[in-house]
Amino acid sequence: MVDELSLMLSPVTDGSSGTASVFAQFQAQKAGKPVEFDLKSVQPLDSGGLYLRYLAKNVKMND
Repeated sequence: MVDELSLMLSPVTDGSSGTASVFAQFQAQKAGKPVEFDLKSVQPLDSGGLYLRYLAKNVKMND
């Protein structure tokens, strides 16, 4: 179960083919339902990037 997603974005690009994606499903893994998220917070980073924090919908967490 996924209840939170944290992403750090950096202002760089890599146009290589075959690069990893954020999520991948293993062939032996059953396809599950997509998880929807609500944006909880955004923090700018010193490097010009962003730290994004999302919470899964209908999940209550204590901060």
